[in-house]
Amino acid sequence: MSIWVLSGILALAAISILLLLVLRRIFLPRWGQKFKDRRHEIEQYLVLAVSSPVDLSGTTKPDISPREFPLVLAAALDLVRSVTGQDAKRVAQIVDHWLGRNTLQRIVRESGRGQIIQVLTLLSNLDDPESKSTLYAHLAHTDPYVQLAALRGLAQRADDDELPEIFEHIPKMDRTNAAFMADVLTQFGPQSTPFLVALLAQQAEESWCAAIIMALGNVGDMTTAPHIVDYAQSPSVQVRRAVARALGELQATDVIDTLHLLAQDEHVDVRKDAIVALGSVYTDQTYAVLLEALDDTDWWVTYHAAQALLKIGSKGEALLLAYTNAQGPHAALTQQIMLEQGGTQYA
Repeated sequence: MSIWVLSGILALAAISILLLLVLRRIFLPRWGQKFKDRRHEIEQYLVLAVSSPVDLSGTTKPDISPREFPLVLAAALDLVRSVTGQDAKRVAQIVDHWLGRNTLQRIVRESGRGQIIQVLTLLSNLDDPESKSTLYAHLAHTDPYVQLAALRGLAQRADDDELPEIFEHIPKMDRTNAAFMADVLTQFGPQSTPFLVALLAQQAEESWCAAIIMALGNVGDMTTAPHIVDYAQSPSVQVRRAVARALGELQATDVIDTLHLLAQDEHVDVRKDAIVALGSVYTDQTYAVLLEALDDTDWWVTYHAAQALLKIGSKGEALLLAYTNAQGPHAALTQQIMLEQGGTQYA
């Protein structure tokens, strides 16, 4: 008897699961479409409010339920990414009015990473002390990507006299993706150069060093080149790659010997980044370095060396053509690159 009971229970469970799957298949597309329609409606509200010649940030808000707050945040962030300046500020003001500052602060306290970052991004476009205080508070958040969002927000709005306080917080932040951190640090602009140089001198961790070096290159202050060159002999591949990229951004010919050295590095990624940089900054000695790189044991380095010679101009093209005619080790590859880049003129 127990076997029959168990079989019946399993059969009922199977039927229930099948019924749920059928119902899900019927109703899920409708729910999804309803969700998309409401998202579009909220986006239209925002666009109309932002494009209005009259400031509507303090006017009557549309009927939005708490369940729809994530839709409002997502729609607002999409719009903020497509506008700048006062329009971004108006988007933030409108959402601040629609949801209320208490609601935004509650989301920051109780939600996961995604919604916290959304709120911090919006607050970065508001000028009030509470918004700035919230951004400062999240520099010490346990999630490194929330820390980055807070730092990015401060970079967008910080006055020069605030930089010392902000840069005091930065060494306390957790390690994170070096490229992300470099992008955020770059947003502080040229006025941050002394702070970046001082911060670099304090760092021993390779991801931090790489991030700061790349930020210095992106900021573009030529006087920082000697500080960057000091790290060309770093034991860290990540740091040496950052040096190559930064010098390529700065295009400082007075330190090009460092790029020539990195183009012969033992690690293929360092060689590749240095070769790419040499396509933008070069001297007469660079041609020999690039020709040597065409014989590199890694085809990816060869590829970028050929690209760099083509980018340099007519002399680089002539040297590349001579290499292919002389049937160098990678002549077939370089000829293919020339054909792809220059069409029939190299045939």
